[in-house]
Amino acid sequence: MKAVKLFGLALLVLPCILVADFITPEEAGFRHCALIYHHNGVNADYFKPMLVKYDGENPTSQPGFDMFLFLSYSIPNGKRTEMSPTDMADWQWIIDDYFGENGHTVGLAQAIRELRGEVGEPSGKIRAAFCVPWINPEVTEFGDVDGDGVSEDLSTSEGREAAIRWYTASIIKELAKYPEIELWGFYLMREGVSDSERYIARELSNIVHDLGYRMLWIPYYNAAGYEKWREAGFDAAFFQSNWMFTPSQRNRLWNTADRAQRYDAGIELELYSTTPTPRQRRIFWETMETGTLSGFQDGACAYYFGDGFNMHVDKDPENRALYAAWMDFVAGKPITAPPVGEWEVDYQGDCIEVVYHLDAPGFPVAVDLTLDTDNASYFTGIAELFGRRAGGDWRPLAWKVCDSPDEEDVRYQSVQVKLLPEELDELKFVLRPNREARPWPSVMECNVQLDSAGTAFSKSLNRKYHSSVDEVAAPLYPDSTGFELSDGVIGGSWENYVGWFSNDGRVTLNIEFAGECRFDEIRVYSLKDGNSSIYPPAAVETRWGNDFPSSAYDGFGALPEELLTRENGFRYLADKGYVQIRLPHMADSNFVTLLIDPHGWFFASEIEFYLNGIKCEVPFSYDFEPVPSNPSVKRDAPGLYEDPGDWLTDGEYSSFYSDGAVGFVNEAPRKIAMDLGSVMPVNEIRCYTIGGGHAGILAPAKITAWISADRKNWVELPAVAGGDENTGANLVKELKIPCDGREARFIMLEFTAESGAWCFVTEIAVY
Repeated sequence: MKAVKLFGLALLVLPCILVADFITPEEAGFRHCALIYHHNGVNADYFKPMLVKYDGENPTSQPGFDMFLFLSYSIPNGKRTEMSPTDMADWQWIIDDYFGENGHTVGLAQAIRELRGEVGEPSGKIRAAFCVPWINPEVTEFGDVDGDGVSEDLSTSEGREAAIRWYTASIIKELAKYPEIELWGFYLMREGVSDSERYIARELSNIVHDLGYRMLWIPYYNAAGYEKWREAGFDAAFFQSNWMFTPSQRNRLWNTADRAQRYDAGIELELYSTTPTPRQRRIFWETMETGTLSGFQDGACAYYFGDGFNMHVDKDPENRALYAAWMDFVAGKPITAPPVGEWEVDYQGDCIEVVYHLDAPGFPVAVDLTLDTDNASYFTGIAELFGRRAGGDWRPLAWKVCDSPDEEDVRYQSVQVKLLPEELDELKFVLRPNREARPWPSVMECNVQLDSAGTAFSKSLNRKYHSSVDEVAAPLYPDSTGFELSDGVIGGSWENYVGWFSNDGRVTLNIEFAGECRFDEIRVYSLKDGNSSIYPPAAVETRWGNDFPSSAYDGFGALPEELLTRENGFRYLADKGYVQIRLPHMADSNFVTLLIDPHGWFFASEIEFYLNGIKCEVPFSYDFEPVPSNPSVKRDAPGLYEDPGDWLTDGEYSSFYSDGAVGFVNEAPRKIAMDLGSVMPVNEIRCYTIGGGHAGILAPAKITAWISADRKNWVELPAVAGGDENTGANLVKELKIPCDGREARFIMLEFTAESGAWCFVTEIAVY
């Protein structure tokens, strides 16, 4: 990050979270811990570039990691060590894996010995910790560990103690053969420990402490019991942000760091693979920079990096540079993520304005502001993004509505706006709060993500999309006529109500008048019956204007008119049986959108419009999504999995399901709807899917596509088949759907999975 100019005043914007302390190296008993998972090929050469920094093929004297945590996530028989009911044979496999021929510990000890002859003695003792599988109380026949002829019962404290003491004694005995490595202690292979499970962790910790060693724990983000880690007897804890594996933004890491300070813990830095994608590189650079700025770099740290560690000889110079910076981070040198420009912020009377100057013309695809809300209000309102070439005029690029903080916005709030990649020199981010609350949050960071694919991706016509789940059974309370909300019939029997359940999320009602309608009040006739879980909505947002209303919360181009005329309030008049929405002023509109959040069941029978208390008689039509609910239908997966709403059009392709890909497992088809922003000729749709059979993932059995210029008249295109085979491979398949230059604005894609297989999509491009 570069120095930030605040209109003539040069300063470095630093977050103010330096009140408490992260866990120190003295408290932890080490400084930097590398997580080493079971896999083949872990020999001396694997460990050397972790023990010291390498310059190409040559080791230097700069020290690296001083602690190694050996973990086995699963056993060859398929059991998962953090949750499955494992037994003595499974635990013995772990011991043999680490200490047998070509074992991980053997490779580490050999690497230390060889480096002594190349660069001298290490600057400090190299320590190791070993995982302990979850001591599952469901296991009543663990195995006889003490030779008394009786199998241990892990449902009893005596059985658990016997198993733990046998396992830890075996590790201690084996490691004694390698004087190069000092045993630090043990690690519990369970990343969340609930209140009802804490006694097991405590028993394990007490035994380990009795032996003179320590206990380590690394809970995932928001894991059960993360704030009570000391109560479980752990001596050191490192919090995961999981930023690398989620659609989160940098504020996830800041909030994790804030928690770690609050609870005297450390941070686990995460890199999915040491052959990272551009997105992964960017995240890890910013993770290290955040460590420098927040101070967690000065404390003890842990590091997850998948299976490999060979970036020092990678063919990609950016990966080699990342390795060098990583080892410098370990050495305590301050790290700054490669900047792409400078930014300045102006807190104006009615808005916050941030201007970002790119170092060189680039193709930005996202701008992310991190806001510090300490002693301030969360930002709610409208964010607009503008851009220009040098010397040109500002043009609207994209917008976003921020109605409420995201779940991840604990103290540090992220406001990110996506944009289509086009060559720009400057960006302007404008935040317009929808209330007068003071003080406003301060802009702590501004980050610009450039298109990693360069100008080629800018040729794609991709726009914002959304995913939907087709109903697999008829709705329970449908709009059976298509006119039930405008037929003049209020109340009556159940058949005259349209019903949605809160599990289906927000209900969007788009209303179009036959001509311009003047109104200042909207009434939605509905029910309230607490005995049947039927309630007024939890929230209603109303938008109106003369352009077709947008139900989305972000979009490209200029801010739609109806977003400038919106109302978030309502009241339920129980005696009259309707939800009343009073506009702040009279409206002359052709379109209205109602965004309704159900609370339990929400039932509606009619919608009416009024002006000065008199009903308006202008006819209207409407559509809505989702279709009315049928909660009796069981859904094994919530549609496209881990879909943040941008991964499929971010220009990055992945062959692995947890890295920028989204998917589903049940057999009902899933749909993706895309809006190209305007009507234009479309030549081809390209769908990049993951297949080959690895992890049960196959390319879709079929992709069906429709295109439309008006969302009313749809043209179905010839379907394409994946034609995939389960060979255990992990690959990306490009499936092309020809469109022959047809005019279209809207695209609908339906993905049908192979029976019993996962279907994952990593990218969709429209040309």
